[in-house]
Order: sequence, then C-alpha cells, then structure tokens
Amino acid sequence: MKKALPTIQYSIQQAATWAGYSALFAYASVFLLSRGFSNSGVGYVVAGGSLLSALLQPIAGAFADKSRRFILHRLIVVISLVMMLSAGLLLVPGHSFWVMALLYGILVAFLQMVTPLDFSLGMYFINRGVKINFGIARGMGSLAYALLSYILGILTEKMSTDVVMVAVILLYSVLILSVITFHFKGVPEVPFSDTREHTRKTGSLSGFLKSHPSFAGVVAGVSLLFISHNIISNYMFQIVSHVGRGTAEMGTAITIAAVLEIPVLFLLSAINRFLRSGTLLKVSCVFFAIKALFIFLASNIETIYMAQCFQILGFGLYAGISVCYVNHTIEEPFRTRGQAFMTMSNTAGAVAGSLLGGWLLDLTSVRVMNLASLATALLGAVIVLCSAQSGKKA
Repeated sequence: MKKALPTIQYSIQQAATWAGYSALFAYASVFLLSRGFSNSGVGYVVAGGSLLSALLQPIAGAFADKSRRFILHRLIVVISLVMMLSAGLLLVPGHSFWVMALLYGILVAFLQMVTPLDFSLGMYFINRGVKINFGIARGMGSLAYALLSYILGILTEKMSTDVVMVAVILLYSVLILSVITFHFKGVPEVPFSDTREHTRKTGSLSGFLKSHPSFAGVVAGVSLLFISHNIISNYMFQIVSHVGRGTAEMGTAITIAAVLEIPVLFLLSAINRFLRSGTLLKVSCVFFAIKALFIFLASNIETIYMAQCFQILGFGLYAGISVCYVNHTIEEPFRTRGQAFMTMSNTAGAVAGSLLGGWLLDLTSVRVMNLASLATALLGAVIVLCSAQSGKKA
C-alpha cells in the first residue's frame, strides 16, 4: 500500500483535473445556452478563455522553469482557488451577459493553465525516482471524466445547470487538498539546474521553439487536430441533436469515449516499453482523423457512438503519450515549458474549434461543421507524421 501511495495521490489530482474538463468543456453549451447565450456566443466565451490560456501557459511554464524556488505546488493551488471563486460567483443570480462571459472565460483559461503544471509536477517526481505509474493516474482522470459526464447528463435534466458549477467547486477543493500533501521524504524540491548554453539558445519562448524545430512542427499539427477534437467535444450536444437526440445521449456519447480511454492509459507504461513515444504519438494522431471521419458520416446515434469508440487510440493514447513524448524529447531544464507548449497546442485548437464550430453552426449546418472538423484532423495528422521524433521507450 505504501508503494502505491504516490500513484494514488497523483491519480486524485488527475481525476479532479480531467473531471473539470467534463464540466467546463463538455457541458459548456448546456450551461451557457441555459443562461441565454447563442451557439456562437458559447464559441466566443470558450475561445476567449482558451486564447487567454494559450497566451499564459508558456509564460507560466517558463516562469516555473526559471524560478529560484520550486513553485509548482503553489501555482496549482492559487489557480484552483481562482477557479473556485469564479464558479461560486456564477451561482449568484443577476449577472449581466458580459460578467457571466468573463467568469466562464476565466474558468476555461485557468483550467487549461493548471493542466501542464500538474503534468510537470508528476514528471518532476517520476524523474527523481518516485514510483508513480503515470498511465494509471491519467487513466483515473479519464474515468473521472466519464463518470462526471454521465452524472451531469442526468442531473442537468432532472435539476438545473447550476450543478455544473457546484461540481467545479467540489473538484478543485479536492485538487488543492491533494496537491498540498504531494511531497515525498528524501526528494529535494529545487528547480532544475540550468546551463548558460541552454539559456542562450532557449531563454525566450520563441528561442525555445527555434531550437526545437521538430517539436514546433508537432505543436502546429496538434493544434489542427485539436480544432477537430474540440469541435466534436464542445458541440456534441448539437451533433446528437442533429440526429434527433438530447442531453442524455450526449452524456452517453461522452461517457463511451472517456471510458474507452482508460484501458490504453492503464497499459501505457507497458505499451511504451515496446513502442517508442514518437511512434505512439503518430498512431494517436491518425485515429483523431478516423474519428472525425465517422462523425462526418454519422446519420444516427449508433454511428456517433461508434465514432466515439475510436477515442481509445485517438485522444486516449494521446492523453498519456504526449506527456511522455515531451519528457523524452525535451531537455530537463525546459520540460515545464515543453509541457506548456504541448498543452497550448491543445488550447489553440480549443480557441479555433470553438470559434469555427459556433460560426459554422449559426451560418451553415452541423454537417458543414463536421466536414471542417474532418479537414483539420487530416491536415494535422499529416503534419505530426512528418514532424515527430522517434522519442524513447519507457
């Protein structure tokens, strides 16, 4: 039990973080539409928050890497407190449209900021010999995402959409408690050592990307893939409505995808012992495109459910192997900003996907939106296939 404790602790952090994605992204349309927002308005709010996050993530990562103190714990706690405050304010009635948009945008931005910091926190201790099974921990994140998606699908129909914000407050209370106790006896908590040569080449954010051109290509390709991924995730309510179904079926579709992520994540360490992280990253990107193809072809809820099954080797594999890929291909002093850039690519996709999806829904149709999702997924997959390094075996 004592040996498993670090994995249990980190699993709690991942569960709280990824359940937050279920509440704030999967149910963004449900919550904001109930507050009088239009489809494009939902897109603008999510995109605005994601854009803010995309700008802040590399800065926060660089700040954490360069700090004279190890500050990842503190950064995560502060961000979580801001999220709890914002969620609490959204439960108070009487806010104007702009205040609600601002508060929800903050939630979206800070949710995506905390993710690479928590990844870096786990990898820091893994690289220093603490026995944490990252695949299992990330798998628990997907399990929590699936469970909360299913539960919120039922509760939002039977009660009110306020339960979304209540869930956020509870989740980040748990995250704070887990993070403040995430310390290990005998493991020094000091910043990574830096070198003058590394600082000269990659001291700035642009310098970091210039000195890692293949990684920059991966960031670009993943950004396109996540345009597709976020169109499907953020507008799943509209996609299932297009085939005559509602929030219960939306919750089921999201749950199917999230549950199927779990086996591959639990087995990630074993899979990575046989196949390099770069190879696995490429495989995951191909399956993003396959899923987008089936969503485009779907004319009934059964085909949508089938498309969600490709999540197992799409986002399911990507969710774990992308973190390992950064850890395997980026030098130690710069891994926090590497994780931040990888998450920023996801965020950039969220910005473009939210805007593009909402705009296409208001001006055209669900089918045209799904075609755009397919096109961006195919292009992104090609770029990653051409750019990714081989990585390493676990």
